[in-house]
Amino acid sequence: MPARMRTTTRLRTALAVVVEDGRDQSGVPAAHQVSWPTVQRAVVVHAAAELVEPEPTTVLGMDETRFGRPRWRPDGVHDDGRIRWARTDPWETGFVDIIGDQALLGQVDGRTSAAVQAWLAARPEASGTRSRWW
Repeated sequence: MPARMRTTTRLRTALAVVVEDGRDQSGVPAAHQVSWPTVQRAVVVHAAAELVEPEPTTVLGMDETRFGRPRWRPDGVHDDGRIRWARTDPWETGFVDIIGDQALLGQVDGRTSAAVQAWLAARPEASGTRSRWW
């Protein structure tokens, strides 16, 4: 077992493969006698190893999707001691290959220009120049 780990690499790989094969992630912990966060961490590590950077596309599509309704969360305290509240809007922006066969290329939280620019800037360079994403 790796240092400071409570599960073996083989068990974590098996948990991720079971979820990848289509089993509902909520039923896997009970079947393998582990916690849900253990399964989630295994799936995240497995996915990071399996997923590759998408190829550049000539026509990039963006789609904004709202998940649920707006929520209010605590955001500090006013000078008089009252709690300051901030509204959160659960939006995500998806990037798709419109004319190719790659489908969904990536997804980021929010629907701001900063989120879009950050995703585009994080794409690797090709042949010494910025990959063509638009």
